[in-house]
Amino acid sequence: MRYAKSLLQTGSAEALLELHRLIREQPEGKAKSQLGDVAAQWVPEGEVLSTVLDVLANETDQEVLRSVKAMLCERVTQQSLEAMGALHDQSDRPAVRERIEAIVRGITDRDAYDTLADIIADRRFPLTDPLTAAAVDSMSQIDTPAAVNRLLQRLNEAAPDEHIERLFQVLAAVNQPDARRSIELAAQGMKEIESPIARVAAVCAMRNYLDERTLSLWLTLVTDQSVAVQTAAQQCLVWASTRTLAESGPTSVPDGG
Repeated sequence: MRYAKSLLQTGSAEALLELHRLIREQPEGKAKSQLGDVAAQWVPEGEVLSTVLDVLANETDQEVLRSVKAMLCERVTQQSLEAMGALHDQSDRPAVRERIEAIVRGITDRDAYDTLADIIADRRFPLTDPLTAAAVDSMSQIDTPAAVNRLLQRLNEAAPDEHIERLFQVLAAVNQPDARRSIELAAQGMKEIESPIARVAAVCAMRNYLDERTLSLWLTLVTDQSVAVQTAAQQCLVWASTRTLAESGPTSVPDGG
């Protein structure tokens, strides 16, 4: 283990490859897992990133692969996320693409916001594209108003024939206190949110902030110009009538939404 930590202090791609060799030669057990934990502490930048992506694409040792996935997920950089996106686009191997999607889905680092937003905003790919869907799931775990706004904008921009169910569900489940104002403005058709489906998603998300303020806004929205928004607000009021203000309940796509 001391040798592994000395390799980590070196920090080079060559040192990482040497540690990977040691992991492969180690029998299954605690020691092998500990070596993997050390390998996961490299920062995926520069030559290390190139090495890691090659390992991600071709590795068969499960512990080496686990350490690489953990590194890319937990120590994500803008460079590494962009590189994973490029590899995903270029690879014709489903297993490689699935590995990248799983990594992206698990990212919760706020520093990854810009690149995740770029993936989600790329209209060349529908919301059902696996990498786009993974970025949506990841963005939903980044608890900032900016992340919620980006998801709302993507739903607002969705093509009529796009399958938006997953993004709708993600938005309807938003419950971070800091995101409440964004949700309320979107429900009212502000912040450049105009499409009925995006507004309905925001109306449904307000279930997660159930209090007098929410009830008042729903009462206002039952006379909205959008029939879909009216209907969603009415359904939410009926739903709220069966619960105390301290409770919250499940969210789903409203009928006609």
